[in-house]
Amino acid sequence: MNLSRPTARPILRIAADVALLNQLDGFNLQPRISVPFDGAIDPSTVNSNTVFLVKLPGSGLGEVEFDTFTPHVIGSTRSMGPASLTLFVESNDHLDQGSNYLVVVTSGVHDAAGDPIEVSDDFRQFRRDENFGQTKDRQLKAYRKLLIHALSGDVLESLGLSPGDVVAASVFTTETVTATLESIRSQIKAAPAPSVTFNLAAAARPPCFRAAA
Repeated sequence: MNLSRPTARPILRIAADVALLNQLDGFNLQPRISVPFDGAIDPSTVNSNTVFLVKLPGSGLGEVEFDTFTPHVIGSTRSMGPASLTLFVESNDHLDQGSNYLVVVTSGVHDAAGDPIEVSDDFRQFRRDENFGQTKDRQLKAYRKLLIHALSGDVLESLGLSPGDVVAASVFTTETVTATLESIRSQIKAAPAPSVTFNLAAAARPPCFRAAA
């Protein structure tokens, strides 16, 4: 696109996208998750055993208690364009609002040559140590801590996996789907109760009804 002579088409597209966003309300209970790869994979090796979600305890990046944690695995369905290097998966079940979830991609996914995909150097280093890189970003450190704990030996063992089986993983927290309804309910409860009146006539006088004979 020529920046010195912009056309109307991109502007109309943006306006259409904004109009679509304005129709959306809250969090999608079955969000589409994208998993990019640096090479072609065999889509037939993607299933609920090789790419799945795990519901984690807690909500957000605060302290999460894993001692009494029992993993709940949620399978996924896939979609991938023939010329795309990005896999899109959708959870088989509706997710709970305000909850932590772990997305796991295992070496059960194979590349186009039939070989198991391998973990990237960046991910291997990222999950190595909570203080790796000595980042000053508190949010990133909290995210790394939660991810490392979610991929601990006990959790993976309960899933029938070893640390070497996980080639990619990510943690996210779902948003709320009832925020608007909760806000409306709070306003209704905070408002005074309406008073009853029978002044329905135009002159604000009580209407008269003929008594039944």
